[in-house]
Amino acid sequence: MAVPYELAATTIKSIIDAEFSTEGFTALHDCIHEATGTRRTTIGISPLRRRKQPGNEMVAQTFIWIQFYDLWKKEIDPEQQVNPFRIAGFQHRLEVALERAQATIPATNEVWYFMPETTEFPRDPTGNKTRFEMTVRCFGDSGALTETRT
Repeated sequence: MAVPYELAATTIKSIIDAEFSTEGFTALHDCIHEATGTRRTTIGISPLRRRKQPGNEMVAQTFIWIQFYDLWKKEIDPEQQVNPFRIAGFQHRLEVALERAQATIPATNEVWYFMPETTEFPRDPTGNKTRFEMTVRCFGDSGALTETRT
């Protein structure tokens, strides 16, 4: 039986890789360190939590954390300016791509839906806005139900 997090995370990775193929960005299955981003844009995907949907135990919710850390200069300069339009644009593109996605898992009856819930724009180590962290709620079948097991 496939692990629900693995199904959802693999699908999200494929969405990210497709959306940012022009830029050459690809996602990793890992929680990335805060200092990441000095050599290349790095995108990490990792689990946050899982629960049954309140009021409908047939639906499971898997929460996934996406860290999108754009390239930043490793020098402290209080005069350095980084326009946040770039990172806000990447965030918006990913949000739209996730919201329009519906994934049917091959060789199963499982269908997944993705809802970006919150996005934070933390500062990079130099104090600039070159990154975002997004929580995505993924809706899928509850694997605990006997009749849905294959």
